[in-house]
Amino acid sequence: MAEPDFKEVKAHDSEHYLREEGKREPKESFKFILGEVRDYVSGLDSPRIADVGCATGDFLYHTGQAFPDAELTGIDFYPELLEQAAADVPGGNFIKADVLTGEGWPDEQFDAVFMNGVHSIFFEVDPWLDNMLAITKPGGRTFIFGIWNPDDVDVLTSVRYVDDPDTPRSGWNYVSKTTMTRHLERRGKSAKFTDWEIEMDLPRDKDDPMRTWTFRREDGTRVTINGAQIVHNFSLLEITDA
Repeated sequence: MAEPDFKEVKAHDSEHYLREEGKREPKESFKFILGEVRDYVSGLDSPRIADVGCATGDFLYHTGQAFPDAELTGIDFYPELLEQAAADVPGGNFIKADVLTGEGWPDEQFDAVFMNGVHSIFFEVDPWLDNMLAITKPGGRTFIFGIWNPDDVDVLTSVRYVDDPDTPRSGWNYVSKTTMTRHLERRGKSAKFTDWEIEMDLPRDKDDPMRTWTFRREDGTRVTINGAQIVHNFSLLEITDA
């Protein structure tokens, strides 16, 4: 399957991010991620942190609350999102760049580089992974949160809304943990996946069927799903030198 244009893939999300008001209360996933990285980041002197696909800066905002001495940088493709992020995260540095093509990609490096949910947009791993690793300092760590397939199958998706059949959408690709581990091993890196399950109920958004919601199994555990009936298995991938 051919790699779609980055702008086409992300355009349907940009308006959603601009409408969201999420900076006062962190998302449950942010709490999980920041808890997992606390020991590492707290051990650094004035850590340099980058968030790739930062949108309006929600994750950076809460990262700054958790680590006040951190130097924060957000990277995104959309100027309107970066403009909002700069207003909402005072003192942050924001860069317009494309993680897939490398257009505008910074030369500087960071102690911790994050990507939250963005990797599922792409149909190939190598281009964006190489760019992520390029801005991670030697000995630094890269963290990628989102959906990873625990089985040995890479799922490449394209969906169409019934009332908008001429606009295919992507953004829910499901890379196998095994595939990602092999990509990293070839680069001399190690992969550690820490699984996460949300601990709150998410209602279904009837106006946006591809937004995730939850339902309960008989044992009380939650399943996160979207309108394509894709079950979401979330994990935080931590990448370190082998």
